[in-house]
Amino acid sequence: MKDSDAGTSADNPLSMDWSSVAVVLLLLALAGTTATLISPFEEPAAAVACPNCSVVLISLDALRADHLGAYGYNRNTSPAIDRVAADSFIFDNAIVQSTYTLPSHFSIFTSLYPFQHRNRGFSENVTMLAEALNAEGYHTFSVNGGGNVRGGLGFSAGFEEYNATEELTDDQFRKAFNHINTSIRRGEKFFLFYHTYYIHDPYIAPPAYASRFDVYNATFQQQAEDRWNTIYANLTDANVTGQKLTNTLYAQFREYYFDKLASDPKLVAHATAEYDGSIRRTDRFLQRLFRLLKQRNVYNNTVIILTADHGEEFGDHGGWLHRDVHREIRRVPLIIHVPNTDGRRIDQRVESIDLVPTIAEIVGVPRSRFAQTFSGTVLTPLMAGSDIQKGFTITQRNRKVAFINLSTDLAYYHNPTEDVEAVYNLSAGEENRLINGSLVNQLAAQYQRVRSNISGRTSQLEEKLTNLGYFQ
Repeated sequence: MKDSDAGTSADNPLSMDWSSVAVVLLLLALAGTTATLISPFEEPAAAVACPNCSVVLISLDALRADHLGAYGYNRNTSPAIDRVAADSFIFDNAIVQSTYTLPSHFSIFTSLYPFQHRNRGFSENVTMLAEALNAEGYHTFSVNGGGNVRGGLGFSAGFEEYNATEELTDDQFRKAFNHINTSIRRGEKFFLFYHTYYIHDPYIAPPAYASRFDVYNATFQQQAEDRWNTIYANLTDANVTGQKLTNTLYAQFREYYFDKLASDPKLVAHATAEYDGSIRRTDRFLQRLFRLLKQRNVYNNTVIILTADHGEEFGDHGGWLHRDVHREIRRVPLIIHVPNTDGRRIDQRVESIDLVPTIAEIVGVPRSRFAQTFSGTVLTPLMAGSDIQKGFTITQRNRKVAFINLSTDLAYYHNPTEDVEAVYNLSAGEENRLINGSLVNQLAAQYQRVRSNISGRTSQLEEKLTNLGYFQ
C-alpha cells in the first residue's frame, strides 16, 4: 500500500468505516481543495520553504522515471540529474494527469485536471504559474521546444520572453544563460521554464551517446534516419509546411519505425538505447545549466523542479510511444531541489497538478494571485515528513482513463475504444488484474462521482469546512 488502508473492510475493499473527521477528509479529497489540515495530535513539521527564491522548472518531454539513475536505472543515463537529486526530494510515484503533451502541461501550469482546463489558455478564470510569479516580481522567461507547448496555445501567458527554438544547441542554452545572467545582474529573482523534446521519438541520438550501450545497431539507425530524411524531403517538395508537415512526418515515420520494432525484439533494444542516449545528451546540457547556477552563486537560492509530461512505452503493454495510460507512461520523474533542506525519497503517490500549489507555497506566492481553485495538493507537509490527504489520482488520454483509489491501491482502467474495463491491485503489481465485475462497477461509479464533484465544485464546501476549523 502506498497509503494507509486502515479501516478498509476485508469483505469490500471500497467500503470505509469513516469517523466524522474522516468524512471531512473524504469530502476534502472529492473537492480537490489544497488547504492544509490542522491536527490537534501532532506538532507541525519543520517548514520546507525558500521565500523569494528563483525557480527553474524543467520538463523533459517523454521521460520515463525508471530510465534515470536516481530512480534505480542500471545504465548511466543521468549523472548530472542524479547529482542534483542527491540532496533533493525524489518522488517515486509521481503521476501525470494526461499522457499527451498539451493537456499534461496545462495541468502542470494550472493545477487543474484536463476535463477542467480543456486545453484553454489565456483565460481570465485561470492564472498560469508564470502569471502569478511575474505579478510577484519574477523575471519570467522560457526556452522550449514549441509544438504542443507553443506560446500561441496559451503557454506564453505571464512570460516576458517565450522562446521556441532548435533544441540542445549552444544557441538555445545561450538564451537561457543570458536571461539568468541579466536577472542576477539586476538583483531580480527569476523563473525559467525549460522544456525539450529531445528525448521524444524519433529517438535519433548522436552515435557518441547511443553507441555506449551494447545493443546499438548502427545499420538500422542509419536506415531509420534515411527514411526520416526521405519523408521530410518528399513532404517539403509537395509544399507541405507548418504543423501539417510535422504531423504528417511523424505519422509516416512512425508507421515504418514501429512496424520494424514489432517484427524484431532486437530492434526494440536498439530503440531503447537510442532513447537512453538522448537522455544522456540532455543530461549533458543540463549539467551546463546547473554549473552556471553554482558559478553565479544562485544555486543555493533557486528551487529546481525536474519532471516530465508523460513517460514512454517500449512494448511494455504491447504498444509504443505514449498512447495509453499504463504505469510506464503515467509515472514520471519528479525531483524538487529546495535550498537548505536535506531532501529525501517519498513513496506516496502525488500528481502533476500538485506542482503549482507546492511551488507557490515554497517561494511564498499568495493564493490570491491565482483565479482558480487548485485541484492539486500542497506537498510541503509531505516533504517535511508529515502526511497529506490525497484520495485519488486521475490520468487521461483522450477517452482512456486510469483512476487510482489511494486508500485501497486499486486502479480502475478504462479503454472504451477497445472495450476494455478492468481493476488492478497495485499493491501486488501493475499486472495483477482482478477478475471481479462488481469491483469494476464500484470503481467506475466512484470515478464518475469524483469527476462530477471536481467539475461541479462550489465554494460552499470549502467555506463550511473553514468555519468548522479544519483549515488554516
